Amino acid sequence: MPKRRSRHAEEGAVTVVVAVAMVALIGLVALGTDVGRMYIAQERVATVADAAALSGAQFLPHDRDGAFAAVTTYLTKNGVDPRSVVISLNETERTLAVAVEDSVTYTFARIFGQASGTVAASAVARVASLSGYNNVVPLGVVQADWQLGDPVLLKAAPGSGGHHSPGNYGALSLGGRGASNYEGNLANGYTGWLRAGDLIQTEPGNMAGPTQRALQDRIARDPNASYANVRKGSPRIMIIPVLESFDVNGRGEVRIVGFGAFFLEGVGSQGSDRGTVHGRFLRYVVTGESDGDGADFATYTIKLTH
Repeated sequence: MPKRRSRHAEEGAVTVVVAVAMVALIGLVALGTDVGRMYIAQERVATVADAAALSGAQFLPHDRDGAFAAVTTYLTKNGVDPRSVVISLNETERTLAVAVEDSVTYTFARIFGQASGTVAASAVARVASLSGYNNVVPLGVVQADWQLGDPVLLKAAPGSGGHHSPGNYGALSLGGRGASNYEGNLANGYTGWLRAGDLIQTEPGNMAGPTQRALQDRIARDPNASYANVRKGSPRIMIIPVLESFDVNGRGEVRIVGFGAFFLEGVGSQGSDRGTVHGRFLRYVVTGESDGDGADFATYTIKLTH
C-alpha cells in the first residue's frame, strides 16, 4: 500500500508554489510599472521634439541663430539638457530637425539588475512660403522686392499719386461687391480661401469711408503696437494678396502670385491722403497652405514632416 503524503509535505509544496508565483507576480508588476514609465517618457520626448522643432522653425529661413536659440530655450524650460539634443538644418535652411534623447530611471526593474533605459524621438519642421490662406484683407499690392521693415503704400487715393490703374486704388472685391462687403472684409478678414494663381476681382473707387472705419477699428484694438513690438495675432498684422499686376480698367480680374504680411501703420483721413493705407513689410508665420514652390514674400507656414 503506497505511503500517503503528509500534511506538512503538502503545505511545504504549496508554499514553494506560492513563493514562485509571488516572485513572478513581482516581476510582472516591475515590468508593467517601468514599461508604463518608459511609455510616458517616450510620449514626452516626442512632444518635446515636435514643439522644439516648431519653435525653432518660426525663425527660418532668415535667422539661423534665432532658430537654434529658440530650440535651446524651449528645451531648457522643459527640463531637457540641450547637450543631449542634436539640431540640424538643411542647405536651404527651410527644414529644421531635432533629435531628443533622455534616460529613464527604473524602480522595480532594479531588482533584476536593470537600473535605467533610454528613450529617443525626432521631429522635422519644414518652412514653406504661404500659397493659400483664408483670412486676407481685401487689398492688393503688386509684387516687389521688399525688404523687412520697408514702408509700403497698401492702398492709394485719387490725389495720392499712387493709383494702380484707371479707377483702381488697391481695393479688392472678395466674396461680393460693394462698399459694405468691402468694409466687412477689411475689418474682419475675408473667410474664403484664396490661393496663388487665383483670379480675383478689383473693387473700383477710393472707398475712403469704409477704409477709414474698418482700419481705424483695427488700430483701436491694438493702439500701442508698432512694427518693432507688434505681437503675433494682432489685428494690425494684415495678410494681403500679392498680385502679378493691377493693370485693369475699372472692375477687372487680377492674378494672385502669393501673400505678404504687413503691419498697419495708419490710414489717411484728410485731403489727398484720405483713404490711403500705409504699412510696413514684415516676416510672419501663419496656419495655411503651401505647395512648396510658391513665391517668397516672407509669409510662411510651418508643418511637421517627421
